[in-house]
Amino acid sequence: MKQGVRAVFFFALCLWSLSAANLFADKGQLWPVPVDISEPSQKAIILHNGLEEILILGTEIAADQEIGILEFIPFPSEPNVSLAEGNPFEAASRLIEKKGLQFVEQSKGGEEIAPVEVRFSGQVGLHDVAVVQIRDLAGFSDWVRSYFNSRGIDLTAAFDTAYANAADYISRGFDYFVFDYVPLASQSQSIKPLVYRFESSRLYYPFKTSNITGKEGTVDLILFLPGSLGLLTNRSDTTSIYSIFNVWPNWDLSSSAKVYPNELAVIWPGAQSFFSNQKIYLQVLKYSGAYDFRNDLLLDVSRLAPFPYKHILYKPDYGNPLGGKYSLVGNLSRDELADVAEAYAKGKDTWYFDPEILSLIQK
Repeated sequence: MKQGVRAVFFFALCLWSLSAANLFADKGQLWPVPVDISEPSQKAIILHNGLEEILILGTEIAADQEIGILEFIPFPSEPNVSLAEGNPFEAASRLIEKKGLQFVEQSKGGEEIAPVEVRFSGQVGLHDVAVVQIRDLAGFSDWVRSYFNSRGIDLTAAFDTAYANAADYISRGFDYFVFDYVPLASQSQSIKPLVYRFESSRLYYPFKTSNITGKEGTVDLILFLPGSLGLLTNRSDTTSIYSIFNVWPNWDLSSSAKVYPNELAVIWPGAQSFFSNQKIYLQVLKYSGAYDFRNDLLLDVSRLAPFPYKHILYKPDYGNPLGGKYSLVGNLSRDELADVAEAYAKGKDTWYFDPEILSLIQK
């Protein structure tokens, strides 16, 4: 039987019938290639303004029989959940193409507290959503079984791995979770994505929940941030990314480009007020490989470089070992050059400035 469920980065209970269930859930040769957002195993759009995060999750599922999906997503604070307007992923892909983003590839006593408090429960489009706060892990298993039983589903599968995964998040202070249950018919269908808005001073993406599936897949994170990754002189941003992986990862960071609130309106209508007068840079982080993660993505955005990250390629002259040439991939807009000049005047010791780009603002 073909399993018609994507490998998700959250706890997934895939119910194959109404009576039974199964638990899944340095310098070398470089060359530029256009950013291509693949059909996702995991796909997300993230907007972050330094205080809050907007997380838009894509859901596209094919099933060969009636099936129910429960996606269990941990959050650092209580999220507000809403349905995305339009098609934000198509809009983001168009914006990526317009901005010319590139990847560069490398060869018990006292009063008892309820174990789970339901903070929100309701229908959001096709999604049956519950926002819960888990206060006592001991009550987690019983609550999940009760959740399914209330929908006429007998949950017979053991979920020790999922339980351990939830325990890990709770031990690290992530006690808010979203249950997103979607009943599907026996056909392919696209589900409108949900938008999660929550308080967080750090860029957050829950990689570790993917370990439940024990499979391989891809992760595409489309980032709208008040700066660019890959330019801190202390490399703390890229170090945060490397710390996610247990093995040498196959991940790529694209160039970045400046975007504006009016360009984001088709992705998320509240972008203008969300970012206020901040600079906004678009960048893509792509991973492909085993779902075996050591950490979640938790990255301080307050120190990101407020100017574009562009790839500089070295083209050797094989007839003259000293005759090679560095060249900039793509162009910088007038606003982006102004951002480089402003940042260079303020923080030349904080961020890395490539000489090829500095030469453009010193002309």
